[in-house]
Amino acid sequence: MKFLDWFNRNYWFLYSLLAIAIVVHVFGIYGMIPAPWNSIFNYFYGIMGLIAFLALIRKAWMSNGY
Repeated sequence: MKFLDWFNRNYWFLYSLLAIAIVVHVFGIYGMIPAPWNSIFNYFYGIMGLIAFLALIRKAWMSNGY
């Protein structure tokens, strides 16, 4: 899982990605982003947020020097 290891080493990118995902999700809820782009961005940032969340869980479970 070298991809998740990269996320663990670059945790600043992890947290900024989660922040962007939250902002886009909130804007999507309140309809501030036009509908076609809204669904694309929610899909993309949903996958990115899931990867970041898995990396965060792995960092908490296997905190062995990353």
